[in-house]
Amino acid sequence: MTLVINILLDILNEGFMYALLAMGMYITYSILDFPDLSVDGTFPLGAVLSGVLILQGVDPWLCLLISFAAGMAAGVLTGLMHVKLRITPLLCGIIMYTAMLSVNLVILKAGTDGGAVASFFTKDTIFNSGLAGFIPKSVGGFYIRTAVISFIIVVVCKLLLDLYLKTKHGLLLRGTGANDKYTVMLGKDPGTIKIFGLALGNGFAAIAGSVIAQNKGSADQQMGVGMVVLGLASVIIGLSLFKRVKFMKGTTMVILGSLIYKAAYQIVLSLGLPTDYNNLMKALIFLIALVLGGGELKKLISSIGRKPEPVQSANRLSLSKITKIFNRGTVDENKLFDEFSLDVKDGDFISVVGSNGSGKTTMLNVVCGGVEPDSGAVVFNGQNIAMMKEFQRARRIGRVLQDPKMGTCGSLTILENLALADNKNHSFGLTPAVNPAREQYYKKLLESCGMGLENRMGVLAGSLSGGQRQALALIIATMSDIDLLILDEHTAALDPKSSETLMKITDKVVKEKHITTLMVTHNLRFAVEYGSRLVMMHGGRAVMDIDGDEKQKLVVDDILGKFNEISIECGN
Repeated sequence: MTLVINILLDILNEGFMYALLAMGMYITYSILDFPDLSVDGTFPLGAVLSGVLILQGVDPWLCLLISFAAGMAAGVLTGLMHVKLRITPLLCGIIMYTAMLSVNLVILKAGTDGGAVASFFTKDTIFNSGLAGFIPKSVGGFYIRTAVISFIIVVVCKLLLDLYLKTKHGLLLRGTGANDKYTVMLGKDPGTIKIFGLALGNGFAAIAGSVIAQNKGSADQQMGVGMVVLGLASVIIGLSLFKRVKFMKGTTMVILGSLIYKAAYQIVLSLGLPTDYNNLMKALIFLIALVLGGGELKKLISSIGRKPEPVQSANRLSLSKITKIFNRGTVDENKLFDEFSLDVKDGDFISVVGSNGSGKTTMLNVVCGGVEPDSGAVVFNGQNIAMMKEFQRARRIGRVLQDPKMGTCGSLTILENLALADNKNHSFGLTPAVNPAREQYYKKLLESCGMGLENRMGVLAGSLSGGQRQALALIIATMSDIDLLILDEHTAALDPKSSETLMKITDKVVKEKHITTLMVTHNLRFAVEYGSRLVMMHGGRAVMDIDGDEKQKLVVDDILGKFNEISIECGN
């Protein structure tokens, strides 16, 4: 029984202490969406700074504030590198962590007469002075008193952080992390806000280092190893497990995540493995946290033993009773599809229109495998492909997305892009990437675009205009044998002239190759002029589905009238 109590106290002690680090990572990782590796340097900064100052007789409680300020200063430097020098977040963290290795060592040597460790076992710390003096001895021994002090510090820091996040500046910080363009539209500099957020996050990391060093009675620069893993694991575990608890704040979630992480680590230690495996165990716990955070474990478990429902269909594509709920169990729950069905016959060229949020693109993603439905069948070429991976479906499905950059490799030439696509459904071995014998075929494909691209095959795809690049993406998507072509607003990012040109090329390619096609568009004139069938979606349902002579007689005003009937905005 005593052993169990001691283990629980260890979990509480370290769980609360590392919760301070988790709250700092919550700011940078969750709120700002900034993968900040510099905490591996600012955590030991708080530790060694406190150790050296305590040896010099500085009040240990004051050391917490000094460590916090030092961590904020380091966070400011990380932010300046990112905002002013435009260095990527990952590299900013690596640079700062590397620099802090020297800074921390200099502080240690300066405060310990050349030593690499600051030992202050006999000195006063926050656990035996100041606030600790108000805790009656009847409360218990050192471990209980340590847990109480750690709990008080965490609660105070949590409440202060919660209060800040409720202020106008705190709201601006949260808004900047979600959409920094929105911050710009408010007339504020998102870079300045990010710098402050990074400073705040690293301040929490440093104060965590100070608390843990004072608990151990010593400090060295190696204390920061693995802090990113520990902090992120706590954040991910907390947010993943408690995200559906509507009344719980994010700070509370990550504190609980820290406790759970420490509990898991204690369980691993109880297995009696050699200490050499400690970091491996931490990495495995972090891996599990990442899997939980992405929901992959749940998907894997649910897929075990699950087989696609046998469905027969004479159509090229059939969506049968598709149900899809986003953000299930949260305030943002959205039941987009409720037993949605759609049949696509061989040779159909379907124009799909509808307002934003009607389910158009989600439907395409269900077909291609980017979105997994909660229930229902996706039957393609007579086979239920609901369990098939996205890359496997792509072997018989061509796709052109809205962004011209997504369908080509900008750092490869036009010729290299075509050679890469030409090898689709074949082995990618060690033979030459480009077959000279195929170059005339590539030129013939490009000539059909009428853009002169056949004379520019050595040019990088990234240097092409949006219309040219999208035309290349269309050629790439259709140059191999496919049974279905997906066009997801593929003209939306282009100017009017380029859009007209691309639609003519699209129509020509589809007719020449007799490709069954699904085209989502907001251009109602294109929807009327092109294709053999028109489907209008609203609220996850097909509210209009016409083909044949009725489709040929259709005019834009007919679609606008239907839009008005269901009281939705039509777009352009």
